[in-house]
Amino acid sequence: SATMKPQKVYDIEILHGYFLVAFKCLATGAVELFEMYDGKDFDRAGVLRVITTAEIIGFNSNNFDTPLLSLAMKRGTTVAQLKAATNAIISENLRPWQFSSRFNVSILEMDTIDLIEVAPGMASLKIYGGRMHCPKLQDLPFEPEDTILPAHRQMLRTYCVNDLDTTIALYRQLQPQIDLRRKMSVQYDQDLRSKS
Repeated sequence: SATMKPQKVYDIEILHGYFLVAFKCLATGAVELFEMYDGKDFDRAGVLRVITTAEIIGFNSNNFDTPLLSLAMKRGTTVAQLKAATNAIISENLRPWQFSSRFNVSILEMDTIDLIEVAPGMASLKIYGGRMHCPKLQDLPFEPEDTILPAHRQMLRTYCVNDLDTTIALYRQLQPQIDLRRKMSVQYDQDLRSKS
């Protein structure tokens, strides 16, 4: 049986000067954006409300988005610290437990599915989007080490929401496999939704 909680896909964008976590509800299409930048504090209570009341679906989220979000949820964390942590994940291929130890943060406990574990083969979200003929595939409109100015923020919000739409399309395509894992999770009394 389907989960009673709302299902929301999520994704993070992080560049120098700007951190964004975006959620989109599968049922309603409603988008929630939480940002951190100079002069804008991160709405931790708002994020907590989302992640404790919904099933959260991501792509490579267990290794990337969730550790970063865990750090962002820690009071006093800056965008500069989040960018440095991002670079550490990417350059050193840090696993969540390594991230937790390095940045002294507990990884958030969420009701979550990471689609990269379910999707066949190892591909990027953009490649999956291409295979599914998603209407709009876009590469990040900035270089990884660019600094995001106020005028750039709207472009990043749009880019991030487009990624969420691709994630939703992938989730819908993988629904039979995920439903099987849901049934098996109940049968074996352990969470198998993100298992390959």
